[in-house]
Amino acid sequence: MPCHRSPAPLRGGGDSCYSGGRSNLRQPSPPSTDHSLTEPVTATDTSSPTPLGLGIIGCGRVTRTLHLPALAGVSAIRVAALRDPDPDALAGTARKHGIDARFADYRDLVGHPRVDAVAVCSPPDHHVEAALAALDAGKAVFVEKPLALTIDDCDRLAARLEARPGRVHVGFNLRCHRLTGEARKLLQAGSLGEISCVRSVFSAATRLRGPIPD
Repeated sequence: MPCHRSPAPLRGGGDSCYSGGRSNLRQPSPPSTDHSLTEPVTATDTSSPTPLGLGIIGCGRVTRTLHLPALAGVSAIRVAALRDPDPDALAGTARKHGIDARFADYRDLVGHPRVDAVAVCSPPDHHVEAALAALDAGKAVFVEKPLALTIDDCDRLAARLEARPGRVHVGFNLRCHRLTGEARKLLQAGSLGEISCVRSVFSAATRLRGPIPD
């Protein structure tokens, strides 16, 4: 069996995908020497009267049914721009959510003056190029999972962050879940003793497709 090395860790992290608002996506200054994504970043300042302008790359199902509805309830973030190569998907999504800035090319979105941070929600094979462009434009970046399709592409992004600090958060949404956080506290406190096996059950009915098997 071939051995695969793990991708280099990326700088930054987050205690939730969007709930930290501006403080969760702001550029770090100075950058932390701990690059792990496993340590949560505590949001400390959400009182800014000016919402953070978010540009979303990709108008697929996840953007339409998950990200945009969630962002509608976050007053500290305003979706400022959308990008999708499909003109119908772009126009329909932008019209439904009242977003005027629309782009076919992600490079135009990341350079838009009202975009402070970028959410990369395009197909996985396009994640790294879009994230690199956003970092080069000085923007904080949220990348949907998976980060990339190859370890080499993950390493490219990690190398860019080592050369010039920025902020990248990978959308491992269950890592931000309150129950995951409680489990982590129990483990850190040693309340459960030595862990030899972990079994988890995903019980959301929305994940079911078709009849429940016998």
